[in-house]
Amino acid sequence: MKIKKAAIQYGSKIWTGRCHADIIKLIIKSGQIFSSKYKQGFVTMADQFVTRQDAYRIALGANQIAPKRLKLLLSEDI
Repeated sequence: MKIKKAAIQYGSKIWTGRCHADIIKLIIKSGQIFSSKYKQGFVTMADQFVTRQDAYRIALGANQIAPKRLKLLLSEDI
């Protein structure tokens, strides 16, 4: 399994994009108010939403990234 894209989830809706900042702009442009209720994470190649922590472990295991002290995946990492 590998990480495919940055993602933000709210309820059952998942937005994806190159980076979280681009996704936030898309959400706001759609007329919604972005808040802390939105979960930032990533989607896998199987289109499964995962947290930043889980995404870090997946990307590390798939050799997509090198180990780092902060055990969270950032959109800049992929």
